[in-house]
Amino acid sequence: MKKAQVPTDVSLEQVDQGRFKISGALNFATVPDVWQKSQRLFQNCQSLVIDFTEVTHSNSAGLALLTEWMRAAKARNQAIVFQHIPTQMQEIARVCGVEQDLPVD
Repeated sequence: MKKAQVPTDVSLEQVDQGRFKISGALNFATVPDVWQKSQRLFQNCQSLVIDFTEVTHSNSAGLALLTEWMRAAKARNQAIVFQHIPTQMQEIARVCGVEQDLPVD
């Protein structure tokens, strides 16, 4: 039996001051790198808008990343908004009972 491959391509890019886009797969293999990169990119922004339009796959690790970004933004007194959260992530958030806590636009 062939083992399914886990997507490992992901990028986080700044598109404008405080505006970012993430593309690729958010999973247990990719989230730690995205988290590290985001800490450098996000620290000098007054507010954050993160667009998920180009996310191709996500699991619970992706949702954990969103909650960590929310926690970190709160600690830095930054506003944060998520745009175009994939249906997969929305379903996980709904099942976990946190869908209403996500700052979406």
